[in-house]
Amino acid sequence: MRNYRIIALLLAVICLSGSLVACGGAGGGETTPAVTDPADTTVPEETEPPVTEERPDLPENLDYDDYEFMILSAGNVAYKDFGFTEEAGTVVEAAQHQRQLMAEEKLGIVIHEDVQVSKSYGNGTGYNKIRSAVVANEQIYDLGIIAGYDVTELASGNYLFDLNSLPNVNTQKSWWDQNANNDLAVNGLLFFTNGELSGARAEATFVIYYNKAIGETKGLTAPYQLVEDGKWTVDVLAEMARTVSEDLNGDDVIDTSDRFGIYVWKDAILGMIAAAGSKCATIQEDGTIALTLYNDNSLAMFEKFTSIAYDKNYACQYQNFSGFDVKKAWVNDQALFWATSTINTALMRSMDSDFGILPFPKLSEEQDRYYSTIGPFNSQFICAPLILDDEERTGAIIETLAYLGQTTLTPALYEKNLKGISVRDEDSAAMLDIIFDSYIYDVGYYYQIGNYNENIMNVFRAYGNHFTSMYNQFERSANLKLKLVNQNFAEVLDDWKK
Repeated sequence: MRNYRIIALLLAVICLSGSLVACGGAGGGETTPAVTDPADTTVPEETEPPVTEERPDLPENLDYDDYEFMILSAGNVAYKDFGFTEEAGTVVEAAQHQRQLMAEEKLGIVIHEDVQVSKSYGNGTGYNKIRSAVVANEQIYDLGIIAGYDVTELASGNYLFDLNSLPNVNTQKSWWDQNANNDLAVNGLLFFTNGELSGARAEATFVIYYNKAIGETKGLTAPYQLVEDGKWTVDVLAEMARTVSEDLNGDDVIDTSDRFGIYVWKDAILGMIAAAGSKCATIQEDGTIALTLYNDNSLAMFEKFTSIAYDKNYACQYQNFSGFDVKKAWVNDQALFWATSTINTALMRSMDSDFGILPFPKLSEEQDRYYSTIGPFNSQFICAPLILDDEERTGAIIETLAYLGQTTLTPALYEKNLKGISVRDEDSAAMLDIIFDSYIYDVGYYYQIGNYNENIMNVFRAYGNHFTSMYNQFERSANLKLKLVNQNFAEVLDDWKK
């Protein structure tokens, strides 16, 4: 059965005009201008949340006497979930407004969101604002939606509250991302996670776009059934990409003016390694974090993907070409595939040709599942500051917002926006189910262990094959950083056991 509530998280990105603020940087973030669809102004009727079997385990008749609930959204990309008005310009903004009104009325609160875009490499605005409040023993923010590079430093610095210990929050409920819980918990303590409270997760998800018009011209069938059958692999991606290459301007040279099998974002190499089930670093059962990047799967995926990504007759690493407008070229039907992230979905609305959305491929058919991941530079995670004036109140509000994100916001997103606007066929809807059910989270990249998040991309953008020597060069610094992180976490865990 298709899980449309997860699909709708992506649609928040597609339709949320003006609500996303993003900036590029060394981490490889791509930015997309806000897209406004004048026709997309239908406001969903205010209705009670749909009846579901699962509900929050909260006391009845909560009333917090107009308490002002403060949210901080901060990072290289800062997603806006709250603060929309009745004059919201899109259906998604209207749904966000409706959710906020429902939460405020139900709990007797007033919600404020502070959206801060700033460079985040572990000491950005999100880190500094929450850390400063904790050090001062003050509660300034009740909830954080904080960049991955910052939230990890907050966690190991003991500046965050364990969500599994927060009264009234049940992270086992369906509105919380269980893959995030599994990958990010340390000895049962969960200092940050993801879920349907925010649309930020969907903004940074790696996907592959497929130009159906080009595929049909070349006699190709969109590989939806291959995905469903577990046969969508990197070898199939490369084989299909090599069927497309065309000298459009007749100068006998394949360059950015021509048609390629695949456009490749430099960050995509991180998504491809993750798609093989590999992590830069992994939290072990004993709570320590271990370096796990160098393994057979990582090496095989790097070799297989670069075999097509480095083939300049069929692939274009477009960021290597100054002034090249990849978005314009994509809409102009100049590539069969585009390995990128969901931040670019909004621009598809201007395409005449139909497109499809695919997960990053498996390493081989023997792999038991697909793995989708988020770009470290663009990532944000849900967390609560360590200092809370009223833990039960904070937990009840957070759980309510997450629940309403699932029962009120996401159904509206699907019903009003999926059909025929941005995701143009049911097959792509099924692909999105797979993508958003298959997250893998890598603390190694968020902690910037060995700076591998950058160093892998440096090899990739230079068309290099020295993955092993690169790994060896930074292995010592990676282990030193892990030693420090593990020492810090040991102290944090001791504090929470007291």
